[in-house]
Amino acid sequence: MQAPAQTAMPFDGFKASARRSVSRPPRRVVLCGGIASYNATELPPGPKNYLNLIVQRGRMEGFLVLDYMSRAAEAIAALAGWVQAGKLKYKVDVQHGLENAPATLRRLFEGRNEGKQLLRIAE
Repeated sequence: MQAPAQTAMPFDGFKASARRSVSRPPRRVVLCGGIASYNATELPPGPKNYLNLIVQRGRMEGFLVLDYMSRAAEAIAALAGWVQAGKLKYKVDVQHGLENAPATLRRLFEGRNEGKQLLRIAE
């Protein structure tokens, strides 16, 4: 599995931006998830500078992981290789203590976590 050159871009599950630095032309903005707005009483603001997609001949496309389940093994192998080679960066947000479980779950729905949200319940 080889990622196309134009996919060298930041990936964010809920804070999309069509800024000029998103990727090399042709621009592509990947949208996935949005848990921070699932319970919103008002629609969240859309991507900033989305008109740059016109100038950069870009596109914005959403996807669900279920669309690609038939390729899960291939993706896991490729992603693991990219992480080991330092080509794929990721963040982990670790909260501590079982007593913080409700607050940690709320962080997901409020969009306050940075990266994968984990809760460490014991050392």
